[in-house]
Amino acid sequence: MRILKKIARVGLLAFALSAMASGPVSTLESWRFGEDYIIFVNLKDKGMRVNQGCEDATSSCLVWKMLASVSLQDLDASDLSGGKNIGASLCHKIENAQIVFARNAKGRQATFCAFLDGSMVDSGGLLLAAKMNAAKRGGR
Repeated sequence: MRILKKIARVGLLAFALSAMASGPVSTLESWRFGEDYIIFVNLKDKGMRVNQGCEDATSSCLVWKMLASVSLQDLDASDLSGGKNIGASLCHKIENAQIVFARNAKGRQATFCAFLDGSMVDSGGLLLAAKMNAAKRGGR
């Protein structure tokens, strides 16, 4: 019986260490929009950043409704040409959404898609959701 308890403890320790080694699933980041700073949650497991307070997919934030419905099928050839930011092009197609630019403390610039309720997602995350939704629907 003692051996089983020891094995269970070693297994639990190994599980905890592997979880720590893989790093956090999300991290907080501060982005500056003009004079305002907004905290975003980098959802590493989902490949996107959403503003703090909207990180739970079951929240009432519009960002999750939009992420579930956006698709590459919403774009036409002109939206994909000339080195355009495809995530920003997708945002442009969403009614009442707007593209906003931000800068982090390291000076890196990024574009975000902002919705009427104030929720936001980075354009790369919007593009990733569009790709996944198109694949589910059998489109491009």
